[in-house]
Formats: sequence, structure tokens, C-alpha cells
Amino acid sequence: MNQTYDDTNSTRDTAAERRTPLNTYNLLDQPWIDCVHAATGQPVAVGLATALARADELAFAVADPLVESAIVRLVAAIGYAAGVQPADQDAYHAQIRAGAPDLGAIRAYLDRHQDEFDLLHPTRPFGQDATLWPAAGSISARPAVYLDMTAAIDRPLLVDYRHTVDAPALPVRDALHALLAQNMWGPGGRLQGKATDLGSNYGIPAPLTGRIVVYPLAATLAQTLAWRLVPTDQPGDPTWTFTARAGAGPHRIGGEADALTWYARRVLLVPQDTSHGAMAVRRVLIGRGLSYRDLDVAAPTPGWADVVTTAKKPLSGHALRTAEDLVPVVACVATALPQSFLACASAAARHLGISVPMVAVSLVASRGEKKLEIARRVPIPASVLTNPAAVRAAQVVTALRSSVRGRVEPGFGIASYRVLLDSPGTTQDRAVFLNDLSRHAAATTNARPAHAVVTAAKGARVWNTAATTLEVTWPMPDPPHGEPAPDAPTLQDFADRFDPSLFTSVTAGTTSSPTPRTLDRSPVEVLMSRLAGYVARGNRAVLAGLRDYAARPHATCPAVLLACRDLPAQYATAAPTTAALYACWHQGKNQATSGPAALPRVARTLGTTKRGPAHQPTRRSIDRALRTRARDLLPILKPLVTQLGRADVRLSWTDLFLDLVEWDIPVSLARQRWASLFYTATPAPEILASHPRQKDNF
Repeated sequence: MNQTYDDTNSTRDTAAERRTPLNTYNLLDQPWIDCVHAATGQPVAVGLATALARADELAFAVADPLVESAIVRLVAAIGYAAGVQPADQDAYHAQIRAGAPDLGAIRAYLDRHQDEFDLLHPTRPFGQDATLWPAAGSISARPAVYLDMTAAIDRPLLVDYRHTVDAPALPVRDALHALLAQNMWGPGGRLQGKATDLGSNYGIPAPLTGRIVVYPLAATLAQTLAWRLVPTDQPGDPTWTFTARAGAGPHRIGGEADALTWYARRVLLVPQDTSHGAMAVRRVLIGRGLSYRDLDVAAPTPGWADVVTTAKKPLSGHALRTAEDLVPVVACVATALPQSFLACASAAARHLGISVPMVAVSLVASRGEKKLEIARRVPIPASVLTNPAAVRAAQVVTALRSSVRGRVEPGFGIASYRVLLDSPGTTQDRAVFLNDLSRHAAATTNARPAHAVVTAAKGARVWNTAATTLEVTWPMPDPPHGEPAPDAPTLQDFADRFDPSLFTSVTAGTTSSPTPRTLDRSPVEVLMSRLAGYVARGNRAVLAGLRDYAARPHATCPAVLLACRDLPAQYATAAPTTAALYACWHQGKNQATSGPAALPRVARTLGTTKRGPAHQPTRRSIDRALRTRARDLLPILKPLVTQLGRADVRLSWTDLFLDLVEWDIPVSLARQRWASLFYTATPAPEILASHPRQKDNF
């Protein structure tokens, strides 16, 4: 797309501009910022003065994300320098509601300081160090293309000497873009040239290298500036020209405007005339700039308002896995620093009911600062600031990513997340999000076989709270006429609406369908084998999830889905209850055990001076159990089984499972067996006959 200067409605004399001396390039007048008309979309290149004079008509349209983020920071620095920033959150809301800060005050500031924005000024060049002029003719002057980082992805940085001979010159406009990007994003490591001319030969990485920066990109420049100028109690003064500071550093930051114009590089552009009379930059001097103190989230300093942070530290640029991966940034909305842009913007969006599209940009250098590995721009829709479910869902995806071992596809969770993001946020939409994400995880996770169960278990622990976090309630079918509505969804009710394949083994070729080995064994054998395997292999995550289910039974427990997968529907109550009690008994044990006696029989051993039926707490528990439906037995039996486990009194888990299967059948003898086994010293023969395994155990 061709970029042309548009002088429509402009008061500047373009003929006089063309007669400007070639050794002058003022950022206020020269067309170096790529914009578009907000109404028509027509591209236009303007200077700072025109951009701010027509801020209600123009919007940024810069192709290079590193340059775009640097320009947004530059305009924000001018706003803070002009003193138009809001005093508090209420003033910030008013500024957003007005659609612009005080643009008149900003233009007046530029009129007073227009000489400080001359890129080629002999003594005060914008963004550069004029004290480097004596070295302009030395071998330390390198080709100007070394400033351009756009071609440095997976290639050497400033130590690349391949362009030393006959290197192309950069137009002044492109050199300015590269200069802004270097001061904001320049990585550290070795610089070109010898230390004799430019001081240390090793650069300090710019404050934002390896970080993620987020900023608004509204429909107009005025709206962008209104959202970006967040309240601060330290506006400070900018340094439009590099000025050396005392000491080796870290150097003190003098406020927000000073931080936004920080110089990680000592740079001097060496211009020259070209054959057709235009000015270009062929050579450049690059030296070590100012050091700084890294961000401490406990006591943040100015200049970090647009940096994405977790609750403990800045978020690494590696978190943006693809050009569409907005999940890590959205998840950090909840943990953003109080005076950061994300925190202020999200609070304003909730208060005003309006929001703004955003952009996240990151630049990551390789170890040793030899190459640039990641340079990424991720658009973030405005809806994330007004949809609380979007932030909670992003936290779920982020937690699930960190919990799964092995390599995960770069796009893990993004497609499923957009299902929720593009929806109105209803319960059904959140349920679809969970279901889609589980399918995606099962399809993309590539864990090592030795860690397959552990991987699924760790994912299950995250999923154990996901439904609660997203406030998902699973709609239940209407009960048959004349029957009472169920109190809570059963395991099968949940399985009908949720894909549990995430919680199966994630090795290649494994699915949630029954395997031949499963079909050859009875359901109780399958369940007991799995539970014994969790204990033997020390899968504490699964066992902890089962114990959580015993304390708070709910249909969405992933540990139960993992342990009870592939079992027929008629075991939807017996299997989870048995698994949860099994985990409670084995807490703190590393060996799976099972005894010959049924639970009501071994319960006779509980008590101190009085035991069995004479021990009132145990008797009350058994009495309640005999009057309770199977699905409500878990909180009653959990204390009994936990006590038996602490005393190392073994019980038959197979008998418990089979009794629970028959518990609610009207003609079943399960409850009669329990009463006889607990209350009588010698059970009746017909009771033992109905329970063959118990014949020789009393």
C-alpha cells in the first residue's frame, strides 16, 4: 500500500517544507507516522503536529509492531510531559468518556519545544547522543541497516558484518523508526565496534526486551491517547536527547515521561546526501546506553504501566505462542498492578460499560542475545475487558497449559477460548468452552508414556475447579412424571454433556472408548486395578482429587472421571463413591491393600472403651447409612473409612462396590447384610449365604 502525505485541511506550507534545509528533519512536520483516516480508511503519513491536530480523524496504521508500540509510547510521553494525565481513576473515566485528553495543551507543549524534535540537529539531535560526533569517521561507525531489527529474526544481531561493504543507506524516516525500536526493544549482548571509541562493547538490554507490552489501539488517535494516559503521581520530565547520567547504574528514573523516553542505546545517525538530492542515513554509531532497575511488582517504578505482569513478576514474552494467542495477556487482567494500563482500563470498562481494542507486542532474544527468536503482535478484542468470564476462562487455559507435561501445540486452547470470547457468556457457552478445550487438549497433548497418568492427573486437578470458576451449571433433564427431581447431577449426567477424554491417558492412540483389556474384566476388577495402580505409582494428584470429591461431591470432578472412565452407566454412583473412600483409606500409604471383611463388619472394631454397636458415634453413622440412598452415602461413610485407614484396619473394597450397586434396589439384601454384619456378633446363615465372600471371615 502506497503511503502519501495528505495536506487536506492542513495549515502547513508544503512548498516551504520542500525548501527545508537537508540537514533538518523535525518530527513535528515531516510525514513519518503511518495513519489512516478513521472514516474512509485512506492511508496517510503525517508528522506529530498534524497527528495531534487531527487526532479525532486519524488512527495509527503502522506495519511494524515494534515501531507501532514505540510510537504509542512516544505520544504518551508527550502527553505526560504536557501534564494532561488524569489525577485519579475518576478523572481517567471522565477522560475516556470525553474521547480525548486535553489536546490543546499537548499542541501548546509541542510549540514550545519544537526544536527538541529535530532528528538531525547538530547539538541536540532527537533521541541521540551528540557527543559521539568525533567518532563519526572512525571504524566504529557501522552501516545504518544494523539498527533495523526486522531482519534479525533467527539471524545475528549487531555483530553481523555481512553488510559492511556497500551497505544500503536507510531513508531518514526508516532510520527514525529503527531508532525508536532500538531504544524500546534493543537486546543486550555484544555491540559492534571497539571499546576505545564508544565505551563498553556490551549493551544493556532495553527495559522491555523479553517482556510483553499491551496498549490500546482505538478507532482514533484521540481515543487511543485517552485510554493510554493512565493516572500517575510521578509524571516527570522527558529527555528528548540522550544525556549521560552519573554513576554506573542502575540509574534513577525521574518519572513516567522519563521512563517512556529511556535510552538503552547511545546512538548517532550520520546522514549524507544521496545522488538524487534527498537525505539518507548510511552510517550509525551504536554504544551502550543507560542501565535501569528491573520491575519489582511489590514496589513498581514509573515506566511499567504498559508491561503485562503476573502476581509475582513481569510475564515473559515466550508466553505469546502464536500471533493469535491472546490468552496469557487476558489472564493477567486479574493480576495487573494497580496503576497499570490493564488494571485502569478494565476498571474503566466495568464502570463505563465501554471498552477498547488492544494490542500485545513482545520481542524475545535468544540466550546470549545472539538472535531474535520472537517478535509478535497479538490483537485483543475489546470484549475481554467487559466480559468477566473471558478473564476467568483465560486463567483456566493458562493453568491447564502449565499443568500438562510434555510438549503442547503452540495453539493449545486458543480456538476453544474464542468459542467463549465470541459468545454472550451464557452458561451454555461456558459449557461448550470446557467441552471444546478438553477435546483440544486430548488431541494436542504429547506426553511421555511414563508420565501419562501423572499428566492427566495434573490436568484433572486444574479442571477440578474450572467448572466452579466459570460458574457452570449443567442443565438436568426433566425427571419422569411422578418422580422427585434429583438433588445433583450424577456422574453419567455430567458425562453426557462433557467429553472426559482429557482425563484418559494422553499417550498416542489412547481414547476414552473401552479397550479389549477393559472388556475382558468385570467393572469392579477394572476399578480396583486402577485405584491400586494410583497408590503403587504414587499418583498423589489423582488420589488428592478423589479425596476432594469425598469432601465435596460434585459431578464435574475430573479425578472421578479419570478413575471411572469406560465403566457402564449403572455404576455411576457405586464407582465414584468406592474410589473416593479408597483414596481416603490410603491417605499417607504407598501400598495398595484390601482385606477380607466388609465395611460394616470391620466398623465393629472402632471405639476405645466401647466398640462396635456400643460405640455411639459409629452406631449413629451406620444407622444413618442404612436410612440413606446410595448417592448420599459418601459424607456418612467417609469418617468411618478414614478412621479405619488410620488404624490400618483393612476392608474388602470389592464387597463395598457390589453393595453400593445393589443399595437402592427394593428387593436387595444389601442393607440387611450391613445391619446383620454390624449389629450381630454372629450373622445369620442366610446373610452369609447371600454374601459368599464373608463365610470364612467371622
